[in-house]
Amino acid sequence: MLNEGLRRSYDITCITRGIRDYRLPRGVNIIHGDVNKLDGVVDGLDNNYDAIFDFLSFDVKGLKYKLDYLATKCKQYFFVSSSVAYSFEDEVITENTKLGNEYWDYGSNKVKCEQFLRDNYKKIWNYIYYYKTIYYIW
Repeated sequence: MLNEGLRRSYDITCITRGIRDYRLPRGVNIIHGDVNKLDGVVDGLDNNYDAIFDFLSFDVKGLKYKLDYLATKCKQYFFVSSSVAYSFEDEVITENTKLGNEYWDYGSNKVKCEQFLRDNYKKIWNYIYYYKTIYYIW
């Protein structure tokens, strides 16, 4: 995802704890900090991002915390959910596969995050759910 954005000449900023900076592609602007402790991190952010991709909200409490800090920083918010948010009824996941994973808290919490966004942000903010299956930075 980062490489494609850079290929398209997008200006990309990544908040990271700084443990694995070497994995980020050259050209990514790096802000060191903890996304779960945004007090000092937000000061380093511009106020005019086109989009924020949130890969690290795993429950409603964490999502709400990030939104409280980041809602004024971007035009569009991408909540990166997970394919494990889907039920296990179908062998192949499609747009018609229903949400709900009663076997794993991670998946059911991602569904709760989506519901929180639908219930609270629809009228005031553009947001998109993005379902990833696998993302690795080599």
